[in-house]
Amino acid sequence: MANPKPFVGGYFQLVLDGLECGILQEAGGGGVKADVAKIPISTEHLIKNQIGNITIEDFSIKCGLAMGKPLQEWIKASLDAAHMYKNGEIVVANYDKKAMQSKEFKQALITEVGFPAADANAKDVAYLSVKWAAEDVADKAGDNAVISKPRT
Repeated sequence: MANPKPFVGGYFQLVLDGLECGILQEAGGGGVKADVAKIPISTEHLIKNQIGNITIEDFSIKCGLAMGKPLQEWIKASLDAAHMYKNGEIVVANYDKKAMQSKEFKQALITEVGFPAADANAKDVAYLSVKWAAEDVADKAGDNAVISKPRT
């Protein structure tokens, strides 16, 4: 089987519970890390290394204020202390907006919401930042479908 062509990710799309939420400005996280456990196996200073605790990095996104309803409702529920678990994925697309790969997450809870500064003199674009922790992640190949803005 031939290797797929390399690409540069240009667009990110958030999908929550199967509903498209919109294009993201930035996306990151979701990497899996493991600690190394050192286990002594004899009195002769021999040490066996093996995988210890496995952790998943928090996902983080930066998005516009006009994202789809599923993300708005998830943030509102979190701020109202009615925490909701969500499943979803972050789709990575090339500059033709064709989905090349995605990172799925399951049983995620919001851990942090950052609001833009309320400064009337600011000339920067106002972005909302959101972080969440997931219990499980998986990488998936893209289906080459064109990503778009949500229809909600």
